Amino acid sequence: MKIDVSKIVKSDGATMDVSADIAIGSINFNGQEYVFLSPFKVKGIIKNSDGSLHLDAHVTARFSTLCARCLQEIERSFEFDMSEDYTSSPVEEDSLFLPIVSNTVDLAVAVEDNFCTSLPIRFLCSDDCKGLCHICGMNHNTGTCDCDTTEIDPRLAVLKDFLKND
Repeated sequence: MKIDVSKIVKSDGATMDVSADIAIGSINFNGQEYVFLSPFKVKGIIKNSDGSLHLDAHVTARFSTLCARCLQEIERSFEFDMSEDYTSSPVEEDSLFLPIVSNTVDLAVAVEDNFCTSLPIRFLCSDDCKGLCHICGMNHNTGTCDCDTTEIDPRLAVLKDFLKND
């Protein structure tokens, strides 16, 4: 979503309120897919400071993803704060500034980047999720299986028969 900043881009110290809904279908990040159930809601302020624009915003999102332990689909609400700087000067690829193009700033790029960097390592369906059986794949939250889950250190496996009676 592009925001017209022509009213403040030439006036040092000028500010502008931002309130926008940004629709992003899904994001794949670190092997996990996040499917958005509603648009990102962005509320913040853009301030002109010495020819560059500074955005401070609060963002909310609702999405579905998979539980990291049992792989059940879960829905979550997520909030984060973001802060970005924009400039009309040419932007290098590794610059900390985002470009102002034709007196507009693109919030979608900043929102997507900040969403990914604000995510926790994993999402769980519940704190006490039991996960999947590593042998048969059964969801331990919905039942139990009869798999032998006794793990023996492979270096000591030959000792398991040591005390057996002949």
